[in-house]
Amino acid sequence: MSPRYIAYIVAALAVLILASQTFFVVDQRQQALVVALGDPVRVINQPGRNEAGLHLKVPFFQQVFKFDRRNI
Repeated sequence: MSPRYIAYIVAALAVLILASQTFFVVDQRQQALVVALGDPVRVINQPGRNEAGLHLKVPFFQQVFKFDRRNI
């Protein structure tokens, strides 16, 4: 294996890890809370609003907590 081939593989893995940390999916039965450094940033799919689908967050900085909306 050439060093160039190994560099391509490492770069592809880095892009996949970054993408998996950036995108998240909220189901229509869920509500999500995006938190940055312990402070809430935004709420997704609140009652009365349908925002289900693919969303973005800042990778490695923000966390997403999902809750079941059927209990609300």
